[in-house]
Amino acid sequence: MDKIPAKHLIQKGRIVTTWSIWPVKERVSILRCFNCLEFGHRAERCTGADRRGECRNCGQAGHQRKDCKNTSFCTTCKTAGHRADQIRCPGFRKLVNQARISSLVSRG
Repeated sequence: MDKIPAKHLIQKGRIVTTWSIWPVKERVSILRCFNCLEFGHRAERCTGADRRGECRNCGQAGHQRKDCKNTSFCTTCKTAGHRADQIRCPGFRKLVNQARISSLVSRG
């Protein structure tokens, strides 16, 4: 999509069609380490614990997320009911909001 119309849509905050109103937000990317599963750095620079063998859903070792039958568990905030990469995680939500703000500031 052309940058000028995309910027206009983001500023407007919605797209109105005949029957619906669709919210528009800029997509932001958050760095995530696939070694320790924390945010803000990549595996090449990781000094955290090696969690590569842990399930991305529940944080337990021995199985993968696609095979997981356990309740979701956030390894970042240590809370059940969501994963670290979901917007329901307060820490992840904070990072997303910070990235959106810095993107708006850098665009002027």
